[in-house]
Amino acid sequence: MNLPQPIMSWLLACCVFGGSAAGLQDNRSFWDNFERICEAPRSASTALLQGTWRPELDRAMAEILSTAGRAGVPLKKLERGETIRFGAKFADPGRPSHWLRAEAPDNSYWIDLLAYERTLHAQTVMGHVNQAHSGVMEPRRATFITLRVDGGRDAVAAVVRNGRSIINVGYQVPFKILAPSEGENSASELLEVANAIDRVAWLLDVSREALLLSKREQLDPAPEVSVRTRRIAGLARIWSEVRYNFVFIDERPGLDWDRAFTEFLPRVEAAENDAAYVAVLEEFVALLKDGHSWVYPTGSARELTDSPPLLIVPVEGQPVIVDVADELRTRIAPGTAITSIDGVAVGEYLATHIHPRICASTTQDRNERACARLLDGIPGTTVEVVLTRPDGSSDRLDLRRDASKHEAFQARQTRPPFEIRELAGGEVYVALNTFADAVVVEEFDQHFEQILGAPALILDLRENQGGSTRHAFAILSRLISEPNQHTSRWRTRVHRPAFHAWGHPSEWFEGRHGVVEPRGEQPFSGPVAVLIGPRTYSAAEDFLVPIQSSGRAQLVGKPTGGSTGQPLTFNVHAARVGIVSKWDYLPGGGEFVGVGILPDVEIEATRADIAAGRDAVLERALELVRDQR
Repeated sequence: MNLPQPIMSWLLACCVFGGSAAGLQDNRSFWDNFERICEAPRSASTALLQGTWRPELDRAMAEILSTAGRAGVPLKKLERGETIRFGAKFADPGRPSHWLRAEAPDNSYWIDLLAYERTLHAQTVMGHVNQAHSGVMEPRRATFITLRVDGGRDAVAAVVRNGRSIINVGYQVPFKILAPSEGENSASELLEVANAIDRVAWLLDVSREALLLSKREQLDPAPEVSVRTRRIAGLARIWSEVRYNFVFIDERPGLDWDRAFTEFLPRVEAAENDAAYVAVLEEFVALLKDGHSWVYPTGSARELTDSPPLLIVPVEGQPVIVDVADELRTRIAPGTAITSIDGVAVGEYLATHIHPRICASTTQDRNERACARLLDGIPGTTVEVVLTRPDGSSDRLDLRRDASKHEAFQARQTRPPFEIRELAGGEVYVALNTFADAVVVEEFDQHFEQILGAPALILDLRENQGGSTRHAFAILSRLISEPNQHTSRWRTRVHRPAFHAWGHPSEWFEGRHGVVEPRGEQPFSGPVAVLIGPRTYSAAEDFLVPIQSSGRAQLVGKPTGGSTGQPLTFNVHAARVGIVSKWDYLPGGGEFVGVGILPDVEIEATRADIAAGRDAVLERALELVRDQR
């Protein structure tokens, strides 16, 4: 599934929750959530319980925060405190030799990584976890829902001890969770508890990926291996995973993957630093031409890039500035095109410096990502650009790569997951900017009475780069009165080594498609238009397949990014890598990966629209739904 353009929060987010599912049901019970808290975190908690942890907890926490941030879950580091929160209980953390803490700005998520000098000390602290709960409470592992807590501090939590180390993650629930003897929470509250369980299970799984050493790392510890060897091993790992798991390997007849490995090997060895090494890996994986196969820098390599405070997107075939930091507004206006970079025509610059490193399934997706990275470079350095304003005048500017220091600009680029407003004709406009967070479902349900009373509904998915298909289908389930079976189908490769030796053709496992069941007492039955574009991606495309195939809504805008699936993720030196292992396709057998989901009514914003602050796509959608009334 997957997530994200400038920093690809798109793709990881689109992938972290993963998996297709039918629409969420309203008839959950306490016992359904009891089973869920016992099962959902089991795989990750068992791995953390039994596996070998990395000694560098700081590096692991940095990877956890980076992955969470790309998934739309910002976690902020905190200083040590006097107490630690286990579920709803605040306890003495003892005297950890190492304690890393982080939590979400709204105090919803939290995570702690702790290490102690002696195992006995960690055991003592683990003994503080027990409290009124439902779930699993073992000496070294606890995955539980708190109960009988006053003051709105109920939570879902997971705590695991591995030797002298402890991981503690949790998610606060904004209401009292009732034990069976106290009654039962409402259907929406039970659903929110289920979502909280999934959030904790997800964060625990992210932590597992960051904390555990692979078998190869255990056999060949990284600190004793030269950087050159680790870089070569990273390239070889990618080659191997693609050879055996990349789902589209037979769809790339022009790609000689073995030859590519030998050609990139000397480039990996010659890389001046980790940032240059990761850039080579990006080019290697970009040969796959798949948006759900990617390379992300980690550690110091991740911190070596910044850009000027501009938001750049492709408009009318050229990179156009659509937002700019307040400090630059006197020189740069929205709708301004970039025509030259450091003395090189922008087309040549893209082809030479940017496109070779872009992992994308479609031309429109590649152009979006290329524009987002167009002016990236070493933080604090300057880049010379030639600009053409909407009125035709030109200017030459030196721009500093310091967007990370412009807090107001950065805040504007961070959209809330859910936005709603009533339009002039009474239509309700809802922007679903992600499916990575269950809050979009919660907010949609909370505002559903307003939506139900509207003459038409506009859903804006132009900035939705994916997340959980389950959340996507939960929205769709409020718009239908009959089960929707028009969801995408999927397949994955099956490995039978002996069959390969005998020359048999490749085999496939064909997955079952999901069915979206209606949810709630009454669906919204009025006209629906969905705004889409190249940044509509992954789980957002999974949402579009059934809503378009069933004729429930009209899609307005530009073709979507054209990439979804399930990446197989792993770490190599200085980077995290994903290789897509799941092939999704339309219910009738057609393809949308590598193509994009096509709008029913195609319309693109122009530079003049951007300069005037006009949303031409929304205006056209309003015309359509008003014609249907």
